[in-house]
Amino acid sequence: MSNAFQHGSRTLFTCPRIRRPKYWQFIKLLVPPGRTLPPGNSKWSSNDVMEAYCLRCNTTIPFQKGSSAAVRNHMQKTHPQELRDFIAQERAEGEVPAASGRAKRSSSESSLDEDGDSTMRSTATNSNSARPAAKKPRNNQPPMRAQSEDRKATAMDLLVRWICGSLEPLSTVTEGGLIQLISLLSQGTHELPDRAAMCRVVEQKETEWRFETMEQVKNKVVGHYSLSAELWCTHYDMKYVALLCHHVNEDFEPETFLLGVIYVPPPEDGGAKELAKLMEAVLREWGLPKRSLSLLLTTNGRTICQLASILEAKRFPDIWAMVHNSLLRWVRAPRNTDTTAAVPSSGTRTKQTAQLSVASVVQELRWLADGFDHDSNAKKMLLRAQTLRGDEEDLMIRKTDCMTWDEVYDFLSELMLWRPSINRFFASSPSTSITKPTAKMWFVAEALLLLLRTLREVKQIATKDQARTLPFVIHCLVAIKKQLSQENMLGPLIEHYRMTMEFDATEISGDLLMLQKEIQGSITASYDTLVSEFLWSSLLDPRYAKMDHIDEDKREQCKLELTERAVELHQKSAPSPGLMHQLLQGENAPNEIDTDDMRISVTDEVSAYMAEHQQRTTRITDPFVWWRDNRERYPFLSSLARVWLGSVACSSADIGALRREIPYTVVLDNEKHDDTEDSFKTTTNMLYLHVSLRESKRSAQK
Repeated sequence: MSNAFQHGSRTLFTCPRIRRPKYWQFIKLLVPPGRTLPPGNSKWSSNDVMEAYCLRCNTTIPFQKGSSAAVRNHMQKTHPQELRDFIAQERAEGEVPAASGRAKRSSSESSLDEDGDSTMRSTATNSNSARPAAKKPRNNQPPMRAQSEDRKATAMDLLVRWICGSLEPLSTVTEGGLIQLISLLSQGTHELPDRAAMCRVVEQKETEWRFETMEQVKNKVVGHYSLSAELWCTHYDMKYVALLCHHVNEDFEPETFLLGVIYVPPPEDGGAKELAKLMEAVLREWGLPKRSLSLLLTTNGRTICQLASILEAKRFPDIWAMVHNSLLRWVRAPRNTDTTAAVPSSGTRTKQTAQLSVASVVQELRWLADGFDHDSNAKKMLLRAQTLRGDEEDLMIRKTDCMTWDEVYDFLSELMLWRPSINRFFASSPSTSITKPTAKMWFVAEALLLLLRTLREVKQIATKDQARTLPFVIHCLVAIKKQLSQENMLGPLIEHYRMTMEFDATEISGDLLMLQKEIQGSITASYDTLVSEFLWSSLLDPRYAKMDHIDEDKREQCKLELTERAVELHQKSAPSPGLMHQLLQGENAPNEIDTDDMRISVTDEVSAYMAEHQQRTTRITDPFVWWRDNRERYPFLSSLARVWLGSVACSSADIGALRREIPYTVVLDNEKHDDTEDSFKTTTNMLYLHVSLRESKRSAQK
């Protein structure tokens, strides 16, 4: 297994033996262009190169085995600050109770760091000759120093993980309270770096993690893959794209790795065209051919849509980004709007009027929950009225900001559980400052739960890899559209409120009907063409291969398309004809006999696969495991399943939609230091580490 990795067009590797780590913080050895590993060798050595390469300033440095003078000179002249930071950190770690002789040796080592190798030799010699008795305790120093360096590296790694994982400002390390806490916990042996040093550490970590991931990817067989473009926005509407790659390996295990974070150029700087160039450069750097890209998952943003067209990639819009945009104004009233203002009682109601009407009722329901939460006496009475048993903390109505539709759904679900107790509370407490809920409020709560139920059920399971594949998402889209297409979906609920509460829900139900049609219209506009194009792929999920959700004609059509796709993939994957075949058959003459035989084999395989699942009585829980166990029985279909089960068609529900917000405090902190550092580069590094940590955590939880 080679120890090299690609950095653009260059092949680099870490120097095998490093005696002075401070000079090699970001210096790698450079393999000569066009050079291959010598026969019998599996790793590069320092004998094979004549140059080193600095990752910080992209400079080539002469190198000769046994001498690092050129590397040392480069670091001292070009990166003195990095050297001082490294030395300062070593000193901080070395400040432990020690004998006076050890302190003198530490002092001599400090002068070595400032004055160079020659000073080191003379100082060390003088120190040893003056104190011959210090030789014996020196034997105990390497273990303690190694332990100190390990603690220092661990502490710095944890600090980076906390700041980038939580997206805290880098200037957090300069806050007095945190400095005092670290000093107290470490008993003065550890010091926090300043912000400039922290910025350099984050940049170094980003480089190391990206190269480590690249080395892992090098050793994997990545055939077809899909990409998801996760959009990160600032309050100034600056955008960054975190590009994640998804695929299924040879053992039918889904894998995700972060390729990089790219700043999205504004339209005046090239916009989508420039972004496409940057993205293509990233794919080349990772050795991922564009022709093997099966799907590009994005939001519906204009720049991203243009990007897919330029890359000639099949774009699949993220369903959660689409649903969020469709429902935002229906569940949260806009600011600075008088929600009690009268709305037209006759004529055609506009969509804006209907949105305000529904969002106002949701706001009233939130005020109801706030009233019980802020009034301690009312809360106690409500707890006594609650029929369910449990601790007081469990009985509290869930408090959320209800910024998204799924948060509103969860809030309304819990509020409905409290409805009997709330009714009993108002029946026994005629005088209270809390406004009594109306029949209209309860009707809207139940209606929203009914309309959004299928969407919420799908999102609850969309945290797992097997629920984010294209075949499964196609199933979900068909089910969601079928449920939202019901003509009289709210009819029974309207009749129930008319009979039991004498409430006429005609007007508000009309507003909710507009909500239903808007979601249905958004799904139709975004997915109808894609569902028709990829309906055949839903057969590749063995859990739903019966395809009971579609009629017989479409099922037969999907079966034919599945056969054609399997044949097409096999032909693309087959090696090109040899020289003798070309001489005898002609360069472009197809082997029709082999193709016909192969097509018959694929057709028989598809028929056997369909027949098995029509008769199956056992339940399949994991499609990846099923295909891994049955790939020898269905060799053609298993290859096709590996492609499309590795195509991610919706974002993970545990992170929300693909559009994310960078905290305002982080953006402001980076902009404050724009005169001394590149704020765009700093933000890019932080986002790379943040997304990498998140994906590593998700992988560990599988």
